[in-house]
This record gives sequence, C-alpha cells and structure tokens, in this order.
Amino acid sequence: MDWWQTAADIAASGGSGGRKQPPTRVRWTLVHHDGDRYMLTNEGDATARDVTISAHESLPIGDLPPVQDVPPHRVLSFLAARTIGTSDSTITVAWTDDGQMRTWKYPLPPS
Repeated sequence: MDWWQTAADIAASGGSGGRKQPPTRVRWTLVHHDGDRYMLTNEGDATARDVTISAHESLPIGDLPPVQDVPPHRVLSFLAARTIGTSDSTITVAWTDDGQMRTWKYPLPPS
C-alpha cells in the first residue's frame, strides 16, 4: 500500500491495499458431544453446499440432518455408535464447492 492511499482507494481496490486475499474455504471439525451424539462444525469461512454425512456400512449412524448448505460456524449433529461389528469408524462429509464435489473423511472421535 502506498502511503498516499486513502480509505476510499483501499476499499475500491478490494480493501486489501493491493494484496491478494486468501481464498475462502470450508474446514471441518468433528467432536464427541454426549452419549452417541457428535457435532460437525464448518470452521472455515465459506459455505459448504449440499452437505451430506455418511459412514461405513458397519458403523450405525442416525438422526442425520437433511442435505443442506452449511455456512461458516454452523454446527450439525448426528448419532453414531461403534459396535463389536464396526470394522471402519470413519465419517465422510461430502459437499459441493464452486461446482466441484469435495469429501472430508475423519475417524469418529472417542466418546
């Protein structure tokens, strides 16, 4: 930024003083809440579109939220319970980002 730029000049240039802003993105966290309930949070600064949550067929999951857009800092909750027959406890989150399908996989945190 040049020393003579005014606030109006900076705002007109996108507010960054000529520097590129980092790209917006979705970033997930998954934590155990209580009992068999888990909380999935979009910690990023972009909205995830058409979000779905799934798991391996050996991991019983329930109370899944409907397919929906998840804005930054929004929390979704669901139920998951490891059983003696669970061979894979990975949770998969799928969403659309700028027209591209994305996935994030994370092991179910301990309860």
